[in-house]
Amino acid sequence: GISVIYVTKEMDAGDILLQKRVALETGETSASLSGKMAGEAATILCEALDLLVSGDVHPQPQDPARVTETRKLTKEDGPIDWSHSAQVLDCRVRAFNPWPCATFQRDGLTIKLQRVGVEDGKGHPGEVLDVKGGPLVATGDGAVRLLDVQPPGKKAMSGDAWLRGYPLAVGDRLG
Repeated sequence: GISVIYVTKEMDAGDILLQKRVALETGETSASLSGKMAGEAATILCEALDLLVSGDVHPQPQDPARVTETRKLTKEDGPIDWSHSAQVLDCRVRAFNPWPCATFQRDGLTIKLQRVGVEDGKGHPGEVLDVKGGPLVATGDGAVRLLDVQPPGKKAMSGDAWLRGYPLAVGDRLG
């Protein structure tokens, strides 16, 4: 969601003037959410300014126990750990799109994952379970179908199209 807060010396500690929840759509990525949030932020900021001008503002203190912090993402966050669950990997791929981008290694090349689909499947994490319709790769819990990938120096393509140039077989392992 979006919060308009008073600025204080401490990070994320000012009183809240206005908040708005924003629903995530199925398949939402960091890139698509960024655009959606920008539009919503403009609207809520105008509403907050109207409240300030009218004097009808009632700031609410933040609960320090509910404040969370995170660090800035780096390129080192991108490599996929296939031992995570399929759900976690799907979330990471969407969160890291467009940057730092979820990646994996194949034949010394860094392949970017643009979109995956969560499916049933069992095998060793990173093991290719199926190649029809794009590679189906085992995870720590379930499997992910590589729907859109981007090899180095190429445009994003479907997992199925990628297999035509970078063939995989059932049982191969992705690093």
